[in-house]
Amino acid sequence: MFNKLKAMGALSDEQINSYNTKLNLLEKYASAKGATTGTIPSYSFINVENDNLPSTVSKTFAMDSVYPEMKANDNKENKYVATSVRVTNIRGRGAQNVAVTPSVNSISEPTSIQFQLQFTPNDGVNTVEFDVEIGNEKILMQYTFFYDNSKVNTAFVKENLSSTRK
Repeated sequence: MFNKLKAMGALSDEQINSYNTKLNLLEKYASAKGATTGTIPSYSFINVENDNLPSTVSKTFAMDSVYPEMKANDNKENKYVATSVRVTNIRGRGAQNVAVTPSVNSISEPTSIQFQLQFTPNDGVNTVEFDVEIGNEKILMQYTFFYDNSKVNTAFVKENLSSTRK
């Protein structure tokens, strides 16, 4: 495919080499059972002091512009109705004792929802996956955290990831 784009003048040799490097790096992460979501994966890097992992990690994240379900009333106008917000199917790889709690159990107008994520980390990659159910809609969420007591290893991974984002 790259050769055809090069022949058409759409890509230069430098761009093709850059894409191939990024694809090779992603292949290496995939072979290590890494997972990416979206176009740019989100990773958190935490250096552990004195070789001790924290007993529990707590993170907060938000979903902006969340809309409740709409139903037509007697006048055939669409109105927002109270819609349940739930977190289901919580799974952790590396991470243990995972809990995810939404800030509200129901919404009746467009809003932002905060989520509290808590887990017990292990050295290496800690991945937390869960489903956010808003009414009849189900959204898969995934967060990956990397814990290592070696600053050299952490710096190496950061350097590799930053080169894929250029």
